[in-house]
Amino acid sequence: MGTAAVVAKKIMQLSKAEIAKRRLDEDGNLERFCSDCEEWWPADREFFYRQSRRGGRAPLHTYCIACYLERVKGYRLKRKQLAAAI
Repeated sequence: MGTAAVVAKKIMQLSKAEIAKRRLDEDGNLERFCSDCEEWWPADREFFYRQSRRGGRAPLHTYCIACYLERVKGYRLKRKQLAAAI
């Protein structure tokens, strides 16, 4: 089975909402849409973290790694400020 067939099979297993967040680029590589920065990135572990829950249909997180780290950084800063205020 060729790589295009493998990609097509993976896409067929996704929900309609997940299909809307994925596309093939000009070279036939699968891309994923980041819900935060609203940009398309290659759908691999270099740009997206894996989902923490097992058995889900979407193996990759909805935010790219850069956006995810920005959110975590903001959350940690808020917690630090809250702890200093107490």
